[in-house]
Amino acid sequence: MSVIKKLKKTTIHIVENHNEVIPFLYRGMGSKYLPLYNNVLIHFDSHPDLLIPNGMPSETVFDKYSLFAALSIENWILPAAYAGHISTIVWLKPPWANQISNGDYTFFIGQESCTNEIRVTCTENYFLSDALFAAESELNNKKEISLIVRTIDAEIDRTHLLDIGNMLLGILENQDIFILDIDLDFFSTRNPFGTMYRNCNLYERLKKLYRFEEPSNKNSIDCIQRSIQRRRSQLSELEDLFKYLDKHNSLDNYLSDHCSTFLEDVRNIVDEVKKNYTDADIDWLLIHDMGCTCDDSGLPDHVNERTEIEKYISLFANLLELLPSSPVFITISRSSEDDYCPLEDVDYIQDLILTRLLHHYTDVNVEHEYLRESEDTE
Repeated sequence: MSVIKKLKKTTIHIVENHNEVIPFLYRGMGSKYLPLYNNVLIHFDSHPDLLIPNGMPSETVFDKYSLFAALSIENWILPAAYAGHISTIVWLKPPWANQISNGDYTFFIGQESCTNEIRVTCTENYFLSDALFAAESELNNKKEISLIVRTIDAEIDRTHLLDIGNMLLGILENQDIFILDIDLDFFSTRNPFGTMYRNCNLYERLKKLYRFEEPSNKNSIDCIQRSIQRRRSQLSELEDLFKYLDKHNSLDNYLSDHCSTFLEDVRNIVDEVKKNYTDADIDWLLIHDMGCTCDDSGLPDHVNERTEIEKYISLFANLLELLPSSPVFITISRSSEDDYCPLEDVDYIQDLILTRLLHHYTDVNVEHEYLRESEDTE
């Protein structure tokens, strides 16, 4: 193992979009301040961010610039895990986030032979609903991943918080190098899709259309694979329909070139949307993206009052006290431009978090990367 250099100060990188933290972590590995392999990521967020870019060839992870361009806010962690850079992910979530149940999950990530894309062996619905499952026998270049999911609730007692602290101590017992990652929407979050096209109740309509039918027996690989195939067909057909709409703004001639199980359902949605919105207001590809968030759990939507925000920041600070050492890097995502973290509260939350971090870690360098990005676009 190569020698890891020690930073004089813990660096805090503050970005706007969560996937923008990855270049700084890669730079840390290149400079040997982080190990190249098997890093621990402690991830405070209302969202797991554990999806995989759709259609991305697995070898993309070894070309960092192509990788950075392929990543989005929901899929920046697992490509780095497939490359071997991250092997332990601790998702600490608020009680309104239920995409993955509390638990300890050990699974493989690898290259699926038939698609050359990255897949996982975990059978949680979060992965199944995005058609990311593959059997272990179908994976090449596989690596073992440890995912620990715990809920942090402002109503829990001190004992439960200590249990989470002891869990973190156990993970870091033999490795004092780790990354502390914070999305400010952990403390208050919106589902930005929930209010779009509300005049026709579109989000509720899409929930029915994009509903995921989970396997009837998760102990049967054949049953899971049939469910995955149905899901892939469902999402592919719906994507074709909305791409056709994006090009033609109508489905009148769709049947001449295509056949779809969902045509009539989408026609009904098109009629309702067009009754309530002008063509200039309609983005059919965005509507498809909205639908793709409608799995069995959906996106969390829980905007907190500031008194509640302060409670969760106090819990966060209490957990910092239980960590055995300082992280090498602290990454913070604002997530405000896309409205996951409420714009009216994001600066307030950020100021409180920085106050707590600077109080706990006295030797810290803060980099406001998002301000540089906004200056570059002016």
